[in-house]
Amino acid sequence: GPVIAEGGERVYGEAPSIYLVIPPEKMEAFRSVLRVMIGQHINQIIEIHGRKLNEMQNDPEMPLDAVERMFKSPRWPWLFVLDELPQLGYMAEIESGVSIVGGADIRLWLITQDMAQLSEVYPRWESVVANCKGQVYFQPNDQKTAEIISQRLGTAKTLWGETVPLASPQDLMGPDFADKAVLIFSKHRPIKACLQPPAYEDMQLKQYMLDEQKWWGTVTPRRENEERPTIYPADMEALSPLQQVEKNLREGEGNDTTPPDIEADDYTRPKPPGFDD
Repeated sequence: GPVIAEGGERVYGEAPSIYLVIPPEKMEAFRSVLRVMIGQHINQIIEIHGRKLNEMQNDPEMPLDAVERMFKSPRWPWLFVLDELPQLGYMAEIESGVSIVGGADIRLWLITQDMAQLSEVYPRWESVVANCKGQVYFQPNDQKTAEIISQRLGTAKTLWGETVPLASPQDLMGPDFADKAVLIFSKHRPIKACLQPPAYEDMQLKQYMLDEQKWWGTVTPRRENEERPTIYPADMEALSPLQQVEKNLREGEGNDTTPPDIEADDYTRPKPPGFDD
């Protein structure tokens, strides 16, 4: 408890990374330890967030609108990426907390092979899925998962007025979705997305990554025992035109939201594509 609290105070608002990697053959022995560690961190972060908010609200020298602006301002959230979630076993913090952790700047990425795995471990798995504001489904390999995705996508009407599934279970398991992913976000239409090939196979993406590293550097040592390079904040010359505009707006410099070299009258917002586009 105290150790986690001290760590939470130290990194609040910053962006450190902690990786817990357990070999598959040792998961059975370590899963209870992982559940305790993850649960303690989630509970402690929620407690720290609530305490900070109460301290700010009770500070007579800090206006209430300043508190609201501070908690609405962009900053790094706490991101928990839990791959192979069912392998960890049942966690009450996940089942009950997935709908409330967002208020404490916690983001949960819950990854599972299929819905059958999730339903075996979490009795209220449907509630867990429903409370996820963003859902990404790769091509399913089992009928149950395909049916659940099809139901979540809803229906559409044909030109003859017939109501049909937006994508049937057979469609989702067929060749049309072999290199696709279904994205479902709260208050948005579902998206049929093409999967991006790995960076080493996409020359355009590879060049983009090299250009980004030229400006922002890299924190990965190239050789064993090599000293990590120092990362300095980029100056205005290192930013793209659009980033310059965004930086100026954050700092209160200017009110023009149009990126340089782009005339506002010439810009037309593209129409969102349909599910099959």
